[in-house]
Order: sequence, then structure tokens, then C-alpha cells
Amino acid sequence: MTRTLTLAVLMLAGCGQITQTQVATAEGEARTYAKANYPDYQIVNLECKDWDSDNDGYVRCNLSLRNEQGTDTPSIECAYGAMLVMGASGCQQPKAMRK
Repeated sequence: MTRTLTLAVLMLAGCGQITQTQVATAEGEARTYAKANYPDYQIVNLECKDWDSDNDGYVRCNLSLRNEQGTDTPSIECAYGAMLVMGASGCQQPKAMRK
């Protein structure tokens, strides 16, 4: 029990680096977000970072979209499937923009 608890604490206090598989998960979440919120746009560029700066289960994703009227670049953070961060799913506006 103590060993499991120690491992969990170490994982939560980690440096924030995530795996390429987790980056791919975040990018999948960003694609789903774009299709749901910008249905008439095409994704021009998508890149999710490999660093969770505050260990909240979300990483910053740069998303560039285009349609006939022009382009949009929404600021989003997307979940990357962190096992120990409950409730992290989908994409959301960055914390600074939600205040």
C-alpha cells in the first residue's frame, strides 16, 4: 500500500513531460473539438505540446482553422489521458482565458 501511494505521489509530482502517445491523444481531442465547434472549418495546422506545465491533465494545443470566410486560431488545452488526473477530458479554453 505504501509503495503504491509513493508511486502515485511521484507520478503526480512529475516534471510534466508526456509521451508521444499522450500527445497523439491530445491531438485527437483537438480534432474532435474542432469538428464539434467549427463544423464548417478545415484544420490547417494542429500541434499539441509535450509538456503539462501544471500537471492538470491538459496540454496547450495550437490549432489553425480555415473556411471560405477566413481563418481562426482558437486557444485551447486538451486532455492527454493522464491516468491519475480525474475529470480531464476533451478540450477547454486555457485557464487564463476562463477567469
